[in-house]
Amino acid sequence: VPLLSQSAVAELAEGSGLDAEDLYRETGGNAFFVTEVVASGGRHLPPSVQDAVLARVHRLSPQAPLPLESVAVMVSRVEPSLVYSMPDVTADAVDECVTSGMLRMEAPVYTFRHELVRQSVLSGITPGRLGALHWQALDRLRVLPASPRPLARLAEHAEMAGDGPATLEFAIAAGDVAASLGSHREAAFQYGRAMAHCELLDPPAQIDLLRKRASECFLTDDQHSAITAWERLVPMLRHADRP
Repeated sequence: VPLLSQSAVAELAEGSGLDAEDLYRETGGNAFFVTEVVASGGRHLPPSVQDAVLARVHRLSPQAPLPLESVAVMVSRVEPSLVYSMPDVTADAVDECVTSGMLRMEAPVYTFRHELVRQSVLSGITPGRLGALHWQALDRLRVLPASPRPLARLAEHAEMAGDGPATLEFAIAAGDVAASLGSHREAAFQYGRAMAHCELLDPPAQIDLLRKRASECFLTDDQHSAITAWERLVPMLRHADRP
């Protein structure tokens, strides 16, 4: 079945309550994906789509899932240098993923044809394997030369790998950059990510992080989160005899 146009996707989604633009972006206009998502009432990953994708993965050679899993845990567009730096990923395996239609090369990056394919591949990765992949991605990404540094990506991999110190380092840095650019919602999110490991910081650094989190949440009108941050912050300020 030919790929559906954006207007055709919007027609199929009419009355479903789904955002037609998001649906088109995630499915790429694939008729099967569109109809299954609409029929499921907007479930993020319908089991029928997941089963269809994983069945295709299982028909590949034993080495082919390695690059698929590596790309799936990273962002939607992944540099070849990062893909090939992952353990046991070979050029033949990557080529098989491309010729089979699971991946495509949109120079200069690899990407999945559809976001739902990436989600399906992710769903088939065991928790232990998933953590290891994120740790490997973090290990490779932090040494690759890139300007500016992909701080948000580094923070996500550190969080998913369970690396508290690295999560703090990159999430706070990503939040600082976002705040400086006026991206207050992103800044609040990154500072919130860092707060899960706040106890690893010394008291002055904890106070600094909580101030930033409270301020960014206030600016994005997330008053509940701002108040929560201040409730943690005020006793620390009093204990440190600070105003």
